[in-house]
Amino acid sequence: MKDWRQDGRWDALCLLARHARRAKWSSAMLQALVEELYVDEEFARLLGNPRRLPVGRYPQAVAVALALRHSWRPDDFQRTIERLLPAAPRTCRAGSRHYPTAADRRRRS
Repeated sequence: MKDWRQDGRWDALCLLARHARRAKWSSAMLQALVEELYVDEEFARLLGNPRRLPVGRYPQAVAVALALRHSWRPDDFQRTIERLLPAAPRTCRAGSRHYPTAADRRRRS
């Protein structure tokens, strides 16, 4: 492990960074992000299966995944929303009295 951290890790990361320049969004990449953030169940409840989302919705998916990851404390959630979506409606912000219901979500779809 010590050899990896001192010698191999940085070289492997540099190689990955060079190859990732040509990377394109994929359902596998989005799925990996959702799993790494430990938000897969709630993510699926909000947006559905990440493998079935069209690429055009990936920015929404990344924002939702990050917000889910930071939603356990109102102050952390607030900071995350302000960084990701500064123009988000007040109802999305921590401390809001209105939390969208399933009916609200269906109306917006």
